[in-house]
Amino acid sequence: MNYYAGTTIIKSEGCYVQDSSKNGPWKYYFISGKLNLDAVYNLGTKHGEWKYYHPNGQLEATEWWNDGVQTGYYQSYYPNGKPAKSVIFVNGVYHGTYKAWYETGTLKHEGYYKSGLPDSNWTSYNDDGSLLELSKYKSGLENGYFKIYSSKGIIQYEGEYVNGKKYGTWLQYDEKGRLKRKKLKY
Repeated sequence: MNYYAGTTIIKSEGCYVQDSSKNGPWKYYFISGKLNLDAVYNLGTKHGEWKYYHPNGQLEATEWWNDGVQTGYYQSYYPNGKPAKSVIFVNGVYHGTYKAWYETGTLKHEGYYKSGLPDSNWTSYNDDGSLLELSKYKSGLENGYFKIYSSKGIIQYEGEYVNGKKYGTWLQYDEKGRLKRKKLKY
């Protein structure tokens, strides 16, 4: 056991193997005594399920490790218990469906990662749930048709990206969604 300096409050507890590597289950605590992290090591490397907690005792995040490489499902939460982010890791990078939420529980972003880079369709929302952006990515670059909305959910801009650069004709709209102007040829 390790203690906070000058106190009898446990800071962490777990087992070491002969070479002083952490091995097996470990628990880390806030100075309040509440659980901060429930972890597992395999000969000093992160392994298995890790659970982090907020100071109020609510689960903060769950992640999975395989011999020091983050892999599998990751989910984080706000102190109020509502989800904050979910994604899948493959070999230490995002790969798969990604979702993020506002603290109120309203969806903020949803999309897909491939080998750590945004790929496919993405949608972003304002905290009131109205649409903020429709976008497309390929290998981490903007690639496809984009629509960008105001905080009131009214379209403001639309146009195409090719390999991360604006392309062709882009349209701009006023605060009521009426066509304001065209910007030709990027």
